[in-house]
Amino acid sequence: MRVDKAKIRNSEESKLPKSSKSSRGSVYTSDFRSEYYNIQVEKLIPFKNQSRKYFDQESIEGLAKTIQEHGIRQPLTVLPSGIKEGFFEVVSGERRLRAAKFAGLNVVPCIIIHDQKQAEEIAIIENIQRKDLHPIELGGAYKNLLDLSICDSAQKIADKLGVHKSAVIESLSLLDLDEGTKNRLIESQIKNRNLLRELCRVDNHNERKLLIDVYLNNKAEQGAQKKALKKVGLRTKAHILNIAFDTTGFVIEKNKINELDELKKAELRVILDNLLGE
Repeated sequence: MRVDKAKIRNSEESKLPKSSKSSRGSVYTSDFRSEYYNIQVEKLIPFKNQSRKYFDQESIEGLAKTIQEHGIRQPLTVLPSGIKEGFFEVVSGERRLRAAKFAGLNVVPCIIIHDQKQAEEIAIIENIQRKDLHPIELGGAYKNLLDLSICDSAQKIADKLGVHKSAVIESLSLLDLDEGTKNRLIESQIKNRNLLRELCRVDNHNERKLLIDVYLNNKAEQGAQKKALKKVGLRTKAHILNIAFDTTGFVIEKNKINELDELKKAELRVILDNLLGE
């Protein structure tokens, strides 16, 4: 992207707060042309319908170092705020804004748009295209497409974005989880597909909490357990479940599975889900 100095329409300039008119220019790409303004960071607030809830601080600090060395190479896209007069909502580029603040910048380049529906679509599509977006955040973005009548079905969303319909439905179903569970999954960045599916099948909040606890404990202890077992060269075994397959179908022997407490049963459920998902 090339950024050049250029004149800009006075009618557009008059809409900016006086403190924001520090400089202006134009942005050109092969298929896009638009004016941009350098707007003070204190005048920028998150977009009201932002799907992304989690921002990795380490990643932002890394981006801040790049910005300190090379500046912001792609302007943010902003919309005049309907919430706070004289402010702008960041439709695209909140991560860049956070990094710019961390880097100590006072102003950032911004492209101003005025179409609310266009802003919604830009924000949603940009979020969906991010690989690190949590499935719950992705579900929120899909829901916005439906709520704004940009798409009228899961199939239309799948066709528009080039994804499988089943993936769209799965992400939308995660929105039915209670807020506490959703917040914990996002904050812990738990994206295990099998665990998320299991949580959707469970109605009880305490059981959901137990499943997440087991998953996190298992993940944290797995490496340590492997090292310890390798060091001693043995482990105590107790067969609790045998599964075989013959011409008549599956043959299952439960053995001592009924002796497991609820925590161990939940752990076993997660392990089996992981095995089936491999």
